Amino acid sequence: MNQRLRPRALAAVLALTVAASAAAADMDAKARTLMGLAVGDATFADVQTKLGFTSIADLGDAEDPAFLLCYESGGALVRFVSNGQFGGPPKYPVVGVRVGPTSERPSGVRCAKLPKDAVPRLDNGLALGAKRADVEKLMGKPSTDKGDRWIYSASIDEPMPRTDPQFDYWAPKKDECFDGRDPYFTIGSNVVVKFTSGTVTDFAVVRTKTAC
Repeated sequence: MNQRLRPRALAAVLALTVAASAAAADMDAKARTLMGLAVGDATFADVQTKLGFTSIADLGDAEDPAFLLCYESGGALVRFVSNGQFGGPPKYPVVGVRVGPTSERPSGVRCAKLPKDAVPRLDNGLALGAKRADVEKLMGKPSTDKGDRWIYSASIDEPMPRTDPQFDYWAPKKDECFDGRDPYFTIGSNVVVKFTSGTVTDFAVVRTKTAC
């Protein structure tokens, strides 16, 4: 069964994410992977298989569908996000994940307990409680330093296969959208880390795949 929430709830889930200049390279896979689940590759089915079942919360509406899986453990809230623009049913690919305090649980969402051996940290070691020096050692200097937020951004272009259902739509727009090149996807990744008194209290990962 799906839970249903107000459309604005999605913005609250990934509110840390902001625009930032992106490096012309892909994000390191370990920096976008939480507990072995890679944002941009994993699906909700993968999450539920690894972390246990929890119902899908429906955050959006017909025009802007968005979906959430919620888990908690030891004061930490973990939210996996899929949406209609970059995913949604039936596979629900994970386009974002956020780890923060349980006080940020969206109203009306039921969150399952994480397995005892599941620690909510990125595969590169980033977790709540880390210090600024720890984050810099794990991820290097941020693309953008907002003081209480460090933003790591990366972006690459990937050729759009001619067999892709969207290719025929985008091919006539190559001058308008692709600088005269054949159509391609732009894959963007962001990791946003929030500090309170020099300690990580919240972090989010988002990965998108767009054209034009």
